[in-house]
Amino acid sequence: MFAKDSAEALIERAKQIGYKMSKEGIISAQLAIRDRADETDTVRHTGLPGLFLYGEKDPNMDEARAFLGAERHTCRKLPVSHMGMMEAPEEEARLINAWLKEEFHGTV
Repeated sequence: MFAKDSAEALIERAKQIGYKMSKEGIISAQLAIRDRADETDTVRHTGLPGLFLYGEKDPNMDEARAFLGAERHTCRKLPVSHMGMMEAPEEEARLINAWLKEEFHGTV
């Protein structure tokens, strides 16, 4: 989930969070990820707005897959891995808040 150049302290923090999870919780989460339905068509055809964030350093995802089906939605790239919420929380929050204000004309 982290890029090769990610801060060791962030990786350790993520591990500590993981160590607090139950074995059953980890197994359930992994099965949910593995067995989830392909919702690409739902994303592609929904009338709802969407914001897709992609970490350019994600070792397990490329841009084409990250934005699959999101052609009519807002797509943004960040110089982080998959764990942008830990690596650049302020930048992610700024992007999300700016998108919400733009999309909902300041009513959020």
